[in-house]
Amino acid sequence: MESFLKHYEVMLHTTGPVFVGSGKQLDKKEYILNRQTKEISVFHLGKMFEGLEKRHLTDKFQQYLLENEKILSRKMLLDWFRDNRVSETDYEPWLRYKEDCGDFMLQKGTLAINECVKDAKDQPYIPGSSIKGMLRTILLAYYAEESRNKSLWKTQISGGLDEKNQKRLLSSQKQMIESDVFHLLQRKDKYGKVVKAENAVNDIMSGFIVSDSEPISVENLALCQKIDVFLDGKQNGINILRECIKPGIDIRFQLTIDSRICPFAKADIMKAVDYFRNQYYNRFLSKFSLPDYPKENEVWLGGGCGFATKTVLHSIFDEKQAIKITSKILSKKKDPHNTKDVQQGVSPHMLKCTKYEGKLYQFGECELQIF
Repeated sequence: MESFLKHYEVMLHTTGPVFVGSGKQLDKKEYILNRQTKEISVFHLGKMFEGLEKRHLTDKFQQYLLENEKILSRKMLLDWFRDNRVSETDYEPWLRYKEDCGDFMLQKGTLAINECVKDAKDQPYIPGSSIKGMLRTILLAYYAEESRNKSLWKTQISGGLDEKNQKRLLSSQKQMIESDVFHLLQRKDKYGKVVKAENAVNDIMSGFIVSDSEPISVENLALCQKIDVFLDGKQNGINILRECIKPGIDIRFQLTIDSRICPFAKADIMKAVDYFRNQYYNRFLSKFSLPDYPKENEVWLGGGCGFATKTVLHSIFDEKQAIKITSKILSKKKDPHNTKDVQQGVSPHMLKCTKYEGKLYQFGECELQIF
């Protein structure tokens, strides 16, 4: 084994529901809800159409699909099956998998469900790119805090707040900071000329290699509803459903660091994790009334975790400045109510949560361990 390669076994223990989306949705015509067993049955559409064709029901089914949305929302797929004498024994061979409904039981109609990433065998997993992206943000925040370029970053960020295209602005500013912190290799092109620092070939994180996680049983999935929690403790359930990995699940993957390219080791990663967790708690999470915080080695993975887990602004600005800038970015991006965040002393002013087995959790909470 090459001595310059450092190999680590890494485990994420989910302490809250984790959602890493595939970009696909389960349409309400692709699953049925069983209120008695509190689970959904998800269908393989190709197999379902083949089965319906054998029963000469394809025309009726296509008519059902084309019905007015208002009518369709009242008539669930299971009702259509019953009306057309399609029994559980009939549709059992068409199933992809069954899934726990969690705490969310639909009262009227059904909603589209945001699918998690799955492999070819329909087993959930976490892509290495998602895990690396999380760790990259944590390391960036840690090393940005002590950078000698902070004054320049502050000027650039503050000067761009009137930019209409905030998405493009955020992308360019992140690239600027990452270039200063991570693009340190000074590689040369084929003519012997040093490549510009912003070029990805100079990124030390190219030597930070994260595998996909081991497959996770579909039995460890549950549907979770998005819940916004406000500063006064009020909760607002949003009609967004996500396939999440349940709390209490161990997710295992491999980390390899090429020390010729990337200088980080286990100790550096864990210091950065501790820094990011403390900063997130002190600057944001402590403003909300939640029990059991802060937690050791806590990280936030995947979608729905909220802006505060994805930004390094608090490593660059003091608390008041960071709140002001975050508020201005979000007020232009999507939520005009963020204009009040400066007075409230926190931005964003909502915490992205969900419930599982009656307990309130943040999306994406995990405990990180490296062996």
